[in-house]
Amino acid sequence: MYMLGKRARALLFLYALAFAIISTAPFFVSAETMEERRLRLERELAVIEQDIVEKRGVLSEKQAERTSLERDMAIHR
Repeated sequence: MYMLGKRARALLFLYALAFAIISTAPFFVSAETMEERRLRLERELAVIEQDIVEKRGVLSEKQAERTSLERDMAIHR
C-alpha cells in the first residue's frame, strides 16, 4: 500500500481545505437582510410606478393624436 509522506499529506489536506472553503464561500457571502431586501424592492417598485405614470401620459397624448387624426380624415372624406 502506498503511504504518503507527512509533507504530502499536509499539502493534500491544505488543498482539500482550500477547495472546501472556495466551494462553500458563496453560501457564506453576507446576504442582504430582509429589511435591505424590502427597501431595495420598494425602490424598484417606485421606479416602475414612475415609469407607468410616464407611459400613461404618452398613451394619453397618442390617443388624443389619434382622435384628432380620425376627425381630420372624416372631414376630408
